[in-house]
Amino acid sequence: MRVLTTVLMCCFLVAGCGGGEDDGGGGGGNDPITNTRTYFTIDEGYFEPGYRLQFNVTGTSNTRDVITGTYSLSTKEVALLDGEPVIPVERMINLTYQNQGLSTTSLSTIYYDTNHDPVMSYESIQGITCVPTGAGEMSGIGKIGDFGQLPTWECDNGSVDSGTWILEPGPEPYAIYTTTWMSRDYLGRLVSTEITRITIDEGGDPKSATLELSLANGVTITVNGVRVLK
Repeated sequence: MRVLTTVLMCCFLVAGCGGGEDDGGGGGGNDPITNTRTYFTIDEGYFEPGYRLQFNVTGTSNTRDVITGTYSLSTKEVALLDGEPVIPVERMINLTYQNQGLSTTSLSTIYYDTNHDPVMSYESIQGITCVPTGAGEMSGIGKIGDFGQLPTWECDNGSVDSGTWILEPGPEPYAIYTTTWMSRDYLGRLVSTEITRITIDEGGDPKSATLELSLANGVTITVNGVRVLK
């Protein structure tokens, strides 16, 4: 589900940043598409305890703030949830807004069953618990052009997240796994749109990431970076 919205809203809404002149979003573009490969495997190592993934990211907002930070995932040991074994995957994002001198951290955990389907998430900043309905994320082997729905997450604060995925061609020899999330509040009003693009090789190993967020108040940010930790 979405990982940037909470931490960025803490900065841009609580800190009171208004919209500004758009300076182009701070990069995040891909190399020319030259990929001629068709099939890609999604990284199953993601569900192995001890798996770690980190990207060092940089970018800007349309409020002309310079942003630096990290986006990381860490798979924990199998635990029990309501008496059933689950695989916890922690997602953390740390961002520093250079112009404001402000740093923010968001930590959430998604719990997967032994079939690698998500069963619950918990966002620790605001104490929000969400449960999924519908289809799961892409797994196994996919081909360029494959797409589908992501689970709809219904949260105990009344908000709902819904998303889609697509496997797109990237610069040779890579593909780009793109997810798009839309978050709505308890009244059904659109709060944010979040797009994550992960560049992967044929074995599904992530190489780089681009994260884009648009908030309802007009603020947009883009950060991107390469993988620095396995």
